[in-house]
Amino acid sequence: MSEKKRKCIFVIGMHRSGTSAMAGALHKLGIPIGADIMAPNEYNEKGYFENNKVYHLNDEIFAFLGVSWHSTYLMEKDWFDRDDLNPFKNRIKQIIAEEFPDDRLFLIKDPRISVLAPIWIDVFEEMGIEMGWIIMLRHPYEVQESLRHREDFDTTKVSML
Repeated sequence: MSEKKRKCIFVIGMHRSGTSAMAGALHKLGIPIGADIMAPNEYNEKGYFENNKVYHLNDEIFAFLGVSWHSTYLMEKDWFDRDDLNPFKNRIKQIIAEEFPDDRLFLIKDPRISVLAPIWIDVFEEMGIEMGWIIMLRHPYEVQESLRHREDFDTTKVSML
């Protein structure tokens, strides 16, 4: 009898586009999101349904590349082909092993993966984990206003994201 393949559902989209609501609904249906989960706060009182280890690793990758989630337009065209990203790929594998050791189906939600997908896809293909993608869309003006409120970004910066 063949072993069942593992599958990860990625929930991605712009920050403030509804990724937390979708991840929360899927989690309530029983799809694991790991143990180390970001706590709710004043900007998302129902919770982010986002794994802290994934969140922090993605921020570290951005820092390594010299950008942040709100300045990704400065990234090199082929950033994901760099050999010096291998330690980050190994950390993705470690996170999967720690947070989803026996889960056949699990969920990862982080808006940063909208940009960092190539590195995650490489790792998941190497690990033989199937991927499904839910891409959240919200009217750009609503996203801009929500980000302006949360981050205190000026209108020009928000419109560039």
